[in-house]
Amino acid sequence: MTTSIPKTGRRIVVTPENRVEIREFPLNPPGPGAVLIETACTLISAGTELGNQEQRRDRDYTPGYSNAGRIIAVGEGVQDYRIGDRVLSLGEHATHVVSSVVPQRLRPIPDRVSDEEAAFGVLGSVAMHGVRKARIELGEYVLITGMGLVGQLALRLAAGTGAEGLIAADLVDERLKKAKEGGATHTFNPKEVDLKSGVEQATGGRWLDVAVEIPTRCRRSSTSPGSGAGSCSSARSGVGRWRSISWTST
Repeated sequence: MTTSIPKTGRRIVVTPENRVEIREFPLNPPGPGAVLIETACTLISAGTELGNQEQRRDRDYTPGYSNAGRIIAVGEGVQDYRIGDRVLSLGEHATHVVSSVVPQRLRPIPDRVSDEEAAFGVLGSVAMHGVRKARIELGEYVLITGMGLVGQLALRLAAGTGAEGLIAADLVDERLKKAKEGGATHTFNPKEVDLKSGVEQATGGRWLDVAVEIPTRCRRSSTSPGSGAGSCSSARSGVGRWRSISWTST
């Protein structure tokens, strides 16, 4: 089932020379088992998208995988979605995207959730499953390294677990300020303080029960002079359970 749809859409494209462009592309009706979505908003995943952009490529790269929008056309065989439904998909940064209707790639947006809030759903699921698999228990001490978007979401989820101490580490003070607002009991910048000593003091010498690592931030901090040992790797010796959060960890 389809309605009148535009002939073209626009999307963000990063060339092999890392030039960012907005290009038109033809729009076609969705195939069987798929829907065409008109985008309301998308969420930037800075770590993943910048990482992919910085890799050597011989073809264009179209970033984005957190897309909230409205279905404007439905392909053959689609039964659970209709035109007008608001949905969250893994679509790119584009005015229109086509998505399979399998649950791993498309989910309905509840009426009480705005498009802007829904766009956080994909990265929110990454943070949620990482915290879930870390199995944080009442009274434990937890360290989260990397206070980017996924780290901030993970911290807020961990704050509801009953942890005795929730320690945030990052190289950017503004991120640590946000972490404090989100429930962190202690915050440390490894460029300014020794993280190992800070953790020891914050836990009263008990050390950590759980550590949740956001890999991109840890990799960057390990290359910073004087901060590598204090930021991620050396803290592992005093950790009961170590959980690294990434797209594949879900």
